[in-house]
Amino acid sequence: MYPTAARLLFVALVAVASLAGAADAPVVVINDFASEASLKLIDYDHDLVALSIGPRAVTERQQVLRYQAKGGDYPAFTLHRPQLPKDWSVHEALSFNVWSASERDIAVRIDDEKSVGYASRYNGGVHAGKGITHVQIPIKAIGKSIDVHRVAALVLFLDHPPAGVTLWFDAIHLGPFESEKVPFIPYAERMDHQPTMDVPSPHLPMDRCPPS
Repeated sequence: MYPTAARLLFVALVAVASLAGAADAPVVVINDFASEASLKLIDYDHDLVALSIGPRAVTERQQVLRYQAKGGDYPAFTLHRPQLPKDWSVHEALSFNVWSASERDIAVRIDDEKSVGYASRYNGGVHAGKGITHVQIPIKAIGKSIDVHRVAALVLFLDHPPAGVTLWFDAIHLGPFESEKVPFIPYAERMDHQPTMDVPSPHLPMDRCPPS
């Protein structure tokens, strides 16, 4: 299976930002989970969470983060600086993709340098539907709780999930708000199979009917 629409949108957005320049369309990839080295940039309790990098299914080639809750009240994984940008103020949204086999609420915690407890950090959440969900959290909303010029940590977790719950994450990044519409890709450049009205059949020459 080839890259999903959400992944193509993310790749296209990064390409556009590179051409336009950071001042016009800043996109900063926090983690795209492209290799096993990505795991070294994530903090998590191995007794509560199992994390791995790889395709979500045997029919896919795209690398994503597989998250499986093993136990505990709030099984989480955390991204810190320097991988995590300090200043989020120039961006519009924190975005990522998540796949789930069923509807699931995902908690999002963001700390700044002065966060010391629940009241001094951003405590939000997103509702993931069955299948893929493209999450976008406005930086302005985050800025109501913390200083987005001094972000220190991003934590994603579930609240008292049953053991074995599995989610897949991809393309955690900062940037502009994104449309759900994927940019048009010329047919000649596509790698997936395109529908057609043509029905292939062997060419059979038409002989004249024998005289009666």
